[in-house]
Amino acid sequence: MKNPISKIILPIVLLIAFSLPSEAQTQYEFAVVSYYPKERELEVSVNGEVYKEITVDKNKVEGYSDVNPAILEIQKMNEKGWEIFEANTNVLTNYFHHKIFTFFLRREKE
Repeated sequence: MKNPISKIILPIVLLIAFSLPSEAQTQYEFAVVSYYPKERELEVSVNGEVYKEITVDKNKVEGYSDVNPAILEIQKMNEKGWEIFEANTNVLTNYFHHKIFTFFLRREKE
């Protein structure tokens, strides 16, 4: 007859072994694209190292909710391996129609 304690200990040991962090976990770089349509300002922060501000030409914007300038920037980043993993819109109540569109992106580290 098998030892009943081994029937209990073996599953516990396996559970602990599989729940420990793996060395093979995927590592990511992160970026944030924020767009302020009223100001026509696009801000891009990449991995805590790069920051740039882009002023969008007023002729390329169709209104205060036109997010196309941000989408175009994200498409460029997507070609370099970036993917959106979260997005949100904030509306500031102390301003009339003041919106901030924020996109959070990531890509696997090389």
